[in-house]
Amino acid sequence: MKKQYVYEDFKKDTRVLINAVKEYKPEAILAIARGGCTLSHAMAEGLNIRDLQSVRTELYDKECKREHISLFGECNFSAKRVLVLDDIADSGETLAFIMKYLEDNFKDIEFRSATLFYKKTSIYEPTYWVNEANEWIEFFWEKDFLTEKENLDVNLEVILEEKSKIVILKPNAELSKDDFLYAKSLIDPFVTKVGKLNGIVIYTKDFPGWDSFSAFVMHMEFIKDHHKKIKRLAFVTDSFVGEMAQEVGSHFVSAEIKNFDYDALDDAKRWIGSSEH
Repeated sequence: MKKQYVYEDFKKDTRVLINAVKEYKPEAILAIARGGCTLSHAMAEGLNIRDLQSVRTELYDKECKREHISLFGECNFSAKRVLVLDDIADSGETLAFIMKYLEDNFKDIEFRSATLFYKKTSIYEPTYWVNEANEWIEFFWEKDFLTEKENLDVNLEVILEEKSKIVILKPNAELSKDDFLYAKSLIDPFVTKVGKLNGIVIYTKDFPGWDSFSAFVMHMEFIKDHHKKIKRLAFVTDSFVGEMAQEVGSHFVSAEIKNFDYDALDDAKRWIGSSEH
């Protein structure tokens, strides 16, 4: 499912964070761009902090996940207490990377972190957070200022891992025809670039289903068009769909299929990677 995070919710939650961090008495704010910029501006106003700096990280090159996080921007602190802000601790990789970088390079400064949302599967828990994220969060600043053409209602996140030749598909709501057209537009050029895929991972806690019969038909056509291009297909989900796919899917596709629990994503990727050997 997808949660629409509107301005009124943002205003309320930002006030909660402002009150929470007052005991810390931060003297400067570091925004993690771009997700943390809107929150950082609001927090700086609410706390009357003029020292507002930012850094930017890149874990993805468009939809391709990089092997290492890249950091852009420099910090110049005169403060002794710096509050690091981002919108969400999802995987936690970005926050963990930045906090370690800051603590290693500015040993005389106390750093604390805060986010609007925190996912319990994150490898890093912020010092302060407001909401637990149990679904895909769509922040108003990500959608409200897009053109009509850009503002497509896509419910499928596509992650392309070039080094491992793995595609991860993360459904966030009921799937539509547009989702499979979107996935096809990303995966086909990726396959051309890397050759035959080692595998595809369907990664979702509860499979959301399809918004129409035509979407289901498009999904079947998508599988038919791509199953010969992949070696293994992993369902990483707590939904019954994963077990069903493992039982009956081999009758319809040439790829080897295996089901994994939702918290076993790394195991699924290792299984797919072992197909190279």
